Amino acid sequence: MIFKSRIKNIQQDYTTGEWMISFSIPKTSLKGSDSLIQTDVEVEVRKYSPKRTQGANRLLWKCLGIFAEAIGTDNWSAYLYMLKRYGQFTTVEILKEAYETFKSYYRACEIVGETDERYIVNCYYGSHEYSVKDFRRLIDGVMDEMRELGLHLPMTDEEMERSLALWSKSHP
Repeated sequence: MIFKSRIKNIQQDYTTGEWMISFSIPKTSLKGSDSLIQTDVEVEVRKYSPKRTQGANRLLWKCLGIFAEAIGTDNWSAYLYMLKRYGQFTTVEILKEAYETFKSYYRACEIVGETDERYIVNCYYGSHEYSVKDFRRLIDGVMDEMRELGLHLPMTDEEMERSLALWSKSHP
């Protein structure tokens, strides 16, 4: 079960040193989960960050299609190119024999160096995992490259800026 929640209380049990955290979640989120009481569960807590909207995603792929056609490639290759230029990534060192399995965890991996036993790899996250800020950076980069090539944007610059400003404002 994954849902948006709000932390209501954090306190420490001074006899055991354990932390107790209370969450507020929608009423229907835990229907039928009484069986979880006093059971070990896996919990991940991170700050909520709204993801990009479907409209923003459609805009990205429309722009990528125009860009891909202009440079004579497919949409997926254009997407990977843009991820490498404007996307989010992490750099890791990994044993060479583990690389093929490891790279399946990321949208794209690029070997940027190596030693005798290891590769140094930039691992790019797919845009579906981006925060609104990160997605905005990606789409701005795509549009900048389209402008540099003199390509027609799917809407005027003013419409695009208005749309992206509204989208960004509603997803800070």
